[in-house]
Amino acid sequence: MTNVFFNDQNTIAFDQAGIAHLKEVAQAHPQKCARFCLHHDNQAGVQEMLLVMHRDSRFAPHRHPNYKSESIHIVEGKIGMSVFDHSGQVTQLNVLAPNAQFLFRLEGGTWHLPIALSEWVVFHEVFHGPYSKEDDVESLRHYQSEAAINSLYNQLISQFKEMESNE
Repeated sequence: MTNVFFNDQNTIAFDQAGIAHLKEVAQAHPQKCARFCLHHDNQAGVQEMLLVMHRDSRFAPHRHPNYKSESIHIVEGKIGMSVFDHSGQVTQLNVLAPNAQFLFRLEGGTWHLPIALSEWVVFHEVFHGPYSKEDDVESLRHYQSEAAINSLYNQLISQFKEMESNE
């Protein structure tokens, strides 16, 4: 079952039913996420996507090539954006939500990891295309195993909760 869909129209409008469908797909997918690409294919110069992530989604911290920036605009829920240095140490934590900090931009080459802090998070992502996973996503080598990733998530979720309780 795929969790990535591409737009095949010249114009598109998205609504809550579309988000609900993406959540159903994500719930059934092992990665617990799904995306609807607003562009037509991976060759598009601008990659615009609507993504849904469940709080059980797990990914390694990663970066994109220096010339490929990424922007995230929160539509629903709450996400924690973690930024890392080359040694795998956290250098920045931001909590994003629609009625708070709602937009986050990363220069290419920046190690980062988005974490769903609510049951579901929905966000609009813009990425410099074209896109090739092999060429455009490099995982931080310190977090390759499932155990290391789960440990990192537990640590970061705890830090995000502490940040929110201090506000």
